[in-house]
Amino acid sequence: MISRRPRAGLAGRLSQLTSLREGQGVSRTKTVGVVRDGSIVALKKGVEPLITVLDKARTEGRPPRSTEYMHVSDLIGKCTRKLALVERVGMQAQSQSLNYFDALTFAQGDAIHDVIRNRASLAAPDQVWGNWQCRCGTKTTRQPCLRSEVDQSLCTACKTPMDRYKEIEVRDEEYKITGSPDLILYTANLKALHVTELKSISQDQWKELARPKPDHVLQTVFYWHLMQRAGYRLTNMVSILYATKGWLFTGSPFKEYLVNPKENLSRLDPLIADALAIQQSRKGGKLPGKTCPSPTSPDAKQCPVCQVCFNIGDVLPVTVSIKHARRR
Repeated sequence: MISRRPRAGLAGRLSQLTSLREGQGVSRTKTVGVVRDGSIVALKKGVEPLITVLDKARTEGRPPRSTEYMHVSDLIGKCTRKLALVERVGMQAQSQSLNYFDALTFAQGDAIHDVIRNRASLAAPDQVWGNWQCRCGTKTTRQPCLRSEVDQSLCTACKTPMDRYKEIEVRDEEYKITGSPDLILYTANLKALHVTELKSISQDQWKELARPKPDHVLQTVFYWHLMQRAGYRLTNMVSILYATKGWLFTGSPFKEYLVNPKENLSRLDPLIADALAIQQSRKGGKLPGKTCPSPTSPDAKQCPVCQVCFNIGDVLPVTVSIKHARRR
């Protein structure tokens, strides 16, 4: 049974308004006392330049992923021993906060991806396939579909339709690996899905780009492999679309490459082995091997688990703590 609170009459509302005026139930905030008299004063020393403020600023990075599943992007070009140790010894990875240079870089890349997906879905609503949500994220499609199939009713919170693309997530229970392709296209004549990865790079990198980067090929092929194992009907090729961050308003800002995933499947074997090794380490099995030759190597110096990594063997007890691991 659903009960409803009785509506307050006009007297009740006026009484509530009076209480608010008297300061009851109002959160008082201390203000700096801004003067509004129209006067102009001379700028004195002590006013910090905005650039200096930004140099000090740090923003929250991307939220940490669940440790139950390894994400494809965590396995490519990353130290899986570090990932295993961070999880096993209960240590939090280094702060996810970013300086404003990194924040701008990520924001620029995200914005480019959003524009590409939005324009593609507008131009070909019967081809762009995925999850869809409103601008505030309150209203989301229950399952992936084409843009043309999305319910066009507005979200009651932000008053916008579900026209914002949201990547699908594919999980493999055997590998304990998850992946989220940037964009998926539906080919009606084949009744199949086409995996597409989006990459934004600097103008200098874009000018020199003659073929897709190996790590990007590996990542895209891995997404294709996970989707195939999940039972999706797929095309026999994948696409990698590069966009320059420094487009000069002349020519195309894009370069697109087709890749045959079957020709690259064997390259996934070491990554799958790394993911399985992390699973074994969770049960007290052997840890993945070291990637740094010594604790003084550049990557090791910046690693949050460097000390633990070089002070233990290849097997970590299930109940080990950071304190004990460092003493070994």
